[in-house]
Amino acid sequence: MKKRKSGRPLVVFGFGGSLQDDLERHQGVMRVANRAGWQVLVLQEHFEQQLRNLLSAGSVDGIIGEFISETWLGSLPTGVALVHVGQHALPGAASSVMFDPGRIGQMGCAHLLESGYDRITLYTPSRSDVYDPAYAEAFIGGAKDGQAALIQGPSELSQRLAELEVPTGIFCLSDYDARRVIKEARRMAVPIPEKLGVLGVGNRLWDSIAADVEISSIPLAQDELGVQAALLLREQMDGAPARSLTLLPLPVLARESTLRQGGHHGLLVRRVEAVFRENLAMPFSIKTLCRRMGFSQRTLELAFRNDRHLAPYQRLLDMRMEESRRLLQETDHRVNQIGEQVGYPDPQQFSAFFRSRQGTSPSTYRAMNNRTAF
Repeated sequence: MKKRKSGRPLVVFGFGGSLQDDLERHQGVMRVANRAGWQVLVLQEHFEQQLRNLLSAGSVDGIIGEFISETWLGSLPTGVALVHVGQHALPGAASSVMFDPGRIGQMGCAHLLESGYDRITLYTPSRSDVYDPAYAEAFIGGAKDGQAALIQGPSELSQRLAELEVPTGIFCLSDYDARRVIKEARRMAVPIPEKLGVLGVGNRLWDSIAADVEISSIPLAQDELGVQAALLLREQMDGAPARSLTLLPLPVLARESTLRQGGHHGLLVRRVEAVFRENLAMPFSIKTLCRRMGFSQRTLELAFRNDRHLAPYQRLLDMRMEESRRLLQETDHRVNQIGEQVGYPDPQQFSAFFRSRQGTSPSTYRAMNNRTAF
């Protein structure tokens, strides 16, 4: 491995894609770089000429970035370790790290079908767009014959939206494209998610904000992609042959854009209810729960309103009441112990909670309903 005069190899990391993706990838790269003792130089979008100048001066030991084309890579000087990163493959890269397109396609198909959409489509914004055909093969292959199709370009999208006869789900390969689909659907007064469901990839907060609809999305662990890219680069810099990796996406985050009544929102409600059930004794913040599970309070409230016809916190109180009655009927636990088990360590608070919902005190309810022989 070559070393700079400082004794530290110089690695270039190119910002060329989504800013959020680049920042997360950079964090992953730096986790390896700090341990390896690299200097990391970040070059901004359209960094090609800057990189050529550095390469001509012999100042670069390794490069990580989302490169623009195989032809451009072929024009670089040989002998420099490099790794291509991104959602799409670039065969000319000496090494590459990308997310599994087949798995992403499968997940997109499964989510839209589970959400209750009768037909599903894969949308790409242009007929000239370059994307891995594995996305379409896996997406269409996961559906019944004639149930899945491909839409290419805004004009074809508008035509399909105008002809919708049954609830249809559209899968986009980025949240940005999903936002554009939502905008067009709104222009054409197509109801979301009742008649049209939209699923993206990337879990980008800004796109949901700009769309004014929380976009269901398949998250991609960009920081882990950065880590793996840096590890591959280190292998090459140490003399190992180039190789490539494919990473799996994270589970789908179901949000407002596909939470249609009778569809996938029921799965979200059951996930949250399971968390409630396992933590009845704990003080609960719905806002904190949503942040940890990856969706907003608005999405959760929509799901519960459609599936349970009440608010999430009201459902939590119902579950606490159900468990209180069960414990009073089926166990000989003291009343104050039961209160602690359902989130009310203060006996007076538990008594007031129980009385407000049952119309009688816990002790009176037990005397009338307890099934345990003492």
